[in-house]
Amino acid sequence: MAREPFTLGGRSFVRLTSTEDLFAEQEDHIQGLLIPAGLDEVKIGAGEDADAFARRLILQCSTAGVTFQLLSALCVPSEVEEWTLQVAAETEAFMRRLRDETDKQCLREMLTGVLLKFFALGISSLYGSLSASESRTEGDPGSSQSSSATAGPTAAGPTSSESSPATTSTAPGGSLADGLSAT
Repeated sequence: MAREPFTLGGRSFVRLTSTEDLFAEQEDHIQGLLIPAGLDEVKIGAGEDADAFARRLILQCSTAGVTFQLLSALCVPSEVEEWTLQVAAETEAFMRRLRDETDKQCLREMLTGVLLKFFALGISSLYGSLSASESRTEGDPGSSQSSSATAGPTAAGPTSSESSPATTSTAPGGSLADGLSAT
């Protein structure tokens, strides 16, 4: 497990940085936060630079009220072995009460890093997940679905001639965790 330590409010935490660190329940919890917040499909605006994009995503998280929930889904106190919903709720409550500007900056940087990494890499993870899913379907003799019947994007991904802004989606195969494990 890749665990990156950091300090908030005098307490030690570890950042969960790869898909191996996340439980299925945790990934489901994260998806449940992203979708109602409108973060399951995001477009980079025409002429929008990385800083403006990051500010917009942070504002979207804040407006939807998921900032602290999302952050608490991606770290645990150092003394805790495993993430649970209860640990997340306690971590969220702790983060909400931080006053020190250094701590607040750490939270902003953590959120920005996670969101940008996910959205920058999410589209390739989506196509990889769809491709892997199609391969499993082809190899499953009990399946009535063939890979040619699979709806949605193909494993080849978007064509290079597309001129619309980049869009990433977390459904059906992409997840925040996919973005965490890529570098």
